Amino acid sequence: MNWEMIGALAEAVGAAAVVVSLVYLGRQLHAGTSQAKASSYSTVMGRSTRWMADLGRDRESADIYLRGLKGGLGALDETERVQFILLVLGLMRLIEESFLHRHHGSFPEWADEAIDESVVDVMATRGFQDFWELRKHQFSQAFQAYVDTVDPATDRQVHGQDSPGGPTPAAS
Repeated sequence: MNWEMIGALAEAVGAAAVVVSLVYLGRQLHAGTSQAKASSYSTVMGRSTRWMADLGRDRESADIYLRGLKGGLGALDETERVQFILLVLGLMRLIEESFLHRHHGSFPEWADEAIDESVVDVMATRGFQDFWELRKHQFSQAFQAYVDTVDPATDRQVHGQDSPGGPTPAAS
């Protein structure tokens, strides 16, 4: 064996090592990206869950939220309107954060449908429409465009309430 053959063999082994290293790094990068997306989703969903749990623990706030969703701002007194607007503002900030994560590709693709359905549930109410008319300008233009393209027409019940204008289920 001469030195040229040894050199060629060493180059081939080195090239193979580089390919193996690149494949390994690619897999590590993919795994890291998937983990980062799951972590982003988990963080935002954890904050959303806390928002809902806090609302659920406070009967007065839950009452204002439900009356505001169903009857709009006109169904609330001045103080209740402020409380309702702040509650919906907090919720919409979480939804906007989810939208921005999705827009930048930092949420897993499987999360899209659940987030969209949550938006529709809120938008199907008279109270949201009143809120959005007053506070739309406080959100990014990209998010405004997204919300404005979502069709809130739905027959599903939101938080036990019929869709806007529909009757309230009778108490048994």
